Amino acid sequence: MINFKHLEQPKEYNLPALQALFSLFDLPTGKATLIATQGSADSVAGLQNEIEKIVKKIVILQKDIQGGIPFWGFNILELLNLN
Repeated sequence: MINFKHLEQPKEYNLPALQALFSLFDLPTGKATLIATQGSADSVAGLQNEIEKIVKKIVILQKDIQGGIPFWGFNILELLNLN
């Protein structure tokens, strides 16, 4: 902490990491190149939109399984001692 001076923006984007991120969300990796070369706000917005969809699904699934997973009148999570 003594030698800390300031934060600085990276000089350039990590293109392989951006491409991997776009690939993870089944988006065209060419959009990652647009971010790195042109700072494309549309590509960032598209990635953000996909991330929001996944987060919403995760929240809904988490809420759904909090009460257990019913199967033939039994809670599977209780049977497996997971709940």
